[in-house]
Amino acid sequence: MENLTLTHQQFNLLKKSFAWTVALVAGAVAVFNIRFSHTPLSATSLFRCFTTGLSAASLLFFIFYKWAWRVGPLPAWSGRPLLQGVWVGFLSSDYGQAPGTPALTLPIVFVIRQTYLTLSIQSFTQRQTGDSRVEAIICNARNDDATRLRFRAKERIPWCTQVGQWCG
Repeated sequence: MENLTLTHQQFNLLKKSFAWTVALVAGAVAVFNIRFSHTPLSATSLFRCFTTGLSAASLLFFIFYKWAWRVGPLPAWSGRPLLQGVWVGFLSSDYGQAPGTPALTLPIVFVIRQTYLTLSIQSFTQRQTGDSRVEAIICNARNDDATRLRFRAKERIPWCTQVGQWCG
């Protein structure tokens, strides 16, 4: 199960876009059938036009959802920052450190996989890996530069093959 990372406004825009695409494709198919196939209007022919529009809109949505939303200016227009990729940085922590000692700094790598609706994050350090359970992209409407990625991760416990037991 993957979490959705859409705002209410983005979800409403997505529903409206899908409905308009269905209507436009169904209308185009109906006009084509009347104009070139000389098919008379009936409930059956209108239903066929609607199902064709629904199928075409579903296919277009699938292409948009998986790949097309990342192309060119579409991420900016859709209000979705493009985060997919490999990110390398440092993790700084003072957990378990004596007061006054400098924070522990470890290299960390994040692998972010993203579609229009979903986001997943894996983290890798020298000793452990983690998978995100809940993710959110938070944007401040008053300040375009204030975009934050927040997530809650669960660490995977490595398996020691030499001893045949769980490592900690």
